[in-house]
Amino acid sequence: MKQGLFLLFILYLSHHVFAEVQENYLIEECVKNNYTELSCEKVFCQPWQMCITGTCHCKIPYQCPKNGTSVCSNVKKSFQTYCQLKSYECRQKFTKFLSRGSCNPEGHFDVFFNDTNAHSEGIIQVEMNNSNISFLCGNRLTIHEANVICRHLGFARGADSKESLEPDEDQHSLECLKATCRGTETRLAECGLRKMSLTTGKLAKVTCSSREHRGDKTGQTKEEDLNQVIESMDEERKRIKTLLPVISCGIKNHTVTRRKRIIGGFSAQPFEFPWQVAIKGEREVMNCGGTYIGGCWVLTAAHCVRKSRLHVYRIWTGILDSLTFNSRIETYHLKDIIIHEDYNSKTYENDIALLELKPKTVGTPCTPSDTLPACIPWSQYMFRDGEQCVVSGWGFDEESKRQYVLKWGYVNLMNNCSEIYKNRYFKGMECAGMDDGSVDACKGDSGGPLVCFDRNNVGYLWGIVSWGENCGERGHPGVYTKVAHYFDWITRRTGISLISKYNV
Repeated sequence: MKQGLFLLFILYLSHHVFAEVQENYLIEECVKNNYTELSCEKVFCQPWQMCITGTCHCKIPYQCPKNGTSVCSNVKKSFQTYCQLKSYECRQKFTKFLSRGSCNPEGHFDVFFNDTNAHSEGIIQVEMNNSNISFLCGNRLTIHEANVICRHLGFARGADSKESLEPDEDQHSLECLKATCRGTETRLAECGLRKMSLTTGKLAKVTCSSREHRGDKTGQTKEEDLNQVIESMDEERKRIKTLLPVISCGIKNHTVTRRKRIIGGFSAQPFEFPWQVAIKGEREVMNCGGTYIGGCWVLTAAHCVRKSRLHVYRIWTGILDSLTFNSRIETYHLKDIIIHEDYNSKTYENDIALLELKPKTVGTPCTPSDTLPACIPWSQYMFRDGEQCVVSGWGFDEESKRQYVLKWGYVNLMNNCSEIYKNRYFKGMECAGMDDGSVDACKGDSGGPLVCFDRNNVGYLWGIVSWGENCGERGHPGVYTKVAHYFDWITRRTGISLISKYNV
């Protein structure tokens, strides 16, 4: 009897411990905010989508980059680029990818099970453009290919499982078709396909999900599967950046040598911060810094500019030393100044402004030489407290002396600014600095960039120098305008196509 009671106690205890562990699999913040695979505060949108108020939405086809390879849909409609077709498919689900290049009236791409009686599982065969029917290779078959195959066959939830089988005698063939998919495709035709010898190969078998709920009911993800998901999405992001023709933001042509605490920062080298610009006013006095974000647009602090002085300001690009002439320096007049409509000059709330450059020649793009845009972050979760970022500018040094050479230094993102600055710290602000105040932005740095680099060394404009409590004072970090908070505001003014062109 005692043994039975003890066993029941153990089962009861294990059930409750397991239940507590289960709860830990869900991040409270994600559950509370109802995040999904379309929540662009947490995930990257596809190139044919755009991030609007925290959710990935379908682009209109004309918002995609226009330079690329033409593609054909399954309804024999040609599209200028793959992105345009996918944005159309995003809105019209019946339109799918068929092939690259011009449409062939007789072109087709069919995927089916080897057994005609099979419903949701079987060995996969492919027929392209009236050629011989081919088996799909099972060698190195991953869940990415299996999911795409099942979606192609009409199973929206993808695959439950995949297998690689040895061919039977009646399945003898000299070749099979090897597919390499990213996992985001809706048709197998979008994947990389090549023929392989089947002499030592295997055949692909998939089991598609026809059930409402999936999984092995353990509530746990196998380590190998988890690693594959994390690594593949990172690889996918890099792959998308290489496929789209004009993704060039956040890439500098100089490698920064990482150093420990530099007092007040140190001098920048040519091409080290290709997005940094200077804003000069009357008598060519350098008022503030700014950041080139692509097209004819510069981002700066609202307190740096006044709409009434549009004709006075000049934007200088390619400048390092303001006292030394450099042939790479270019100057631009302004076409427009857009100050945030809720900017408060007393509290520095919404301290952000867009400057539209006037092209050198009417009808031509603004293409400053030796200048590249910084990326605009679309998610406020891209970089976290404690991460090290870079601030740059021509501001005063620790002795309150004006600097004429572009300086930069490392600062850490901080999360305790509401405790430090109390009711002066508002939503849309970000703090960064060093605990001892050794590196900080100062007067003259206003409007300049705070840039954070991701694991691929791509630079994102995380903050705009806004205000602070003295310069480099211990315990009082600099306060920046948090750019990700204003992603929607920026895209509404500049156009989503410009941000999409330079940012994935």
